[in-house]
Amino acid sequence: VHASKKVAYAWAVSLGGEAGAKLLAKFGLIDQAIEYATESGNFDHAFALAQASKQDKVPEVHLKYAMFLEDEGQFESAEKEFLKAEKPKEAIDMYTHQQDWAAALRVAETSEPSSVPDVLCAQAKALVEKGDF
Repeated sequence: VHASKKVAYAWAVSLGGEAGAKLLAKFGLIDQAIEYATESGNFDHAFALAQASKQDKVPEVHLKYAMFLEDEGQFESAEKEFLKAEKPKEAIDMYTHQQDWAAALRVAETSEPSSVPDVLCAQAKALVEKGDF
């Protein structure tokens, strides 16, 4: 499967832009090309393909990009991508893991109010474990 993704992706790149996306869609290869682009870290191309031919894949590309940015330690950028993917809980979890309580609470309050108690409990638990209360 990996080789077919690579071929589909190379084909789209060689054709360029919307023409490549349309041809891939015609042959049912757009999903493979988008997946290969995200796996290769070529998020610009993944977004271009998704926006041209497969709008329902755009949030998934945002999510994969967010996870990439999180792994790179670019938390603010990752947060924006999580929100574009309509996955605020992922941004909250990222900040909770970093023990960045202010950021976790801000995202919870603005995008996922039901998570506010979870953030406050996680913060309290961390403070108790440190003996900082």
